[in-house]
Amino acid sequence: MSIRKMAFALVVALAAIGSSVAVATPASAVNTHAVGHPGAEWRCDQGGYNVCLYYSTNTNGAYWGAGSWISDLAPYQWFAGSGSASNPNVKNNSNYMFCTLWTQNQCFSYWGEYWSGDYDYEAYGNIGQLWFTINDNASLSLS
Repeated sequence: MSIRKMAFALVVALAAIGSSVAVATPASAVNTHAVGHPGAEWRCDQGGYNVCLYYSTNTNGAYWGAGSWISDLAPYQWFAGSGSASNPNVKNNSNYMFCTLWTQNQCFSYWGEYWSGDYDYEAYGNIGQLWFTINDNASLSLS
């Protein structure tokens, strides 16, 4: 084998190794649909809701709450005066979710209407950032 062919074979081998390393999944990648951590948010707790959604990546902005399953979030808007939101619609504009202790269930946020597609869920008493349905949520369920 000539030096030129060996050099070419080495370049090809290094390129193959490099591309396999480049697509490796980081250890911190999400591998579960469970989101959140133990916590609470007073407006949702005091409102008696089972689940609340939040416009911002914390609970300081606009929020909206529900007491039961919602098949399509399209008709719903953030509660008036609850905080700033550049878009008034709850559907496809939620970043955070709180599954209250009132429900004693898990709360699910779904990508599609009628509980279809990708989802995130929290155990009751948990609050946190949505992952699979962040700014792309269309329905809610409790189970």
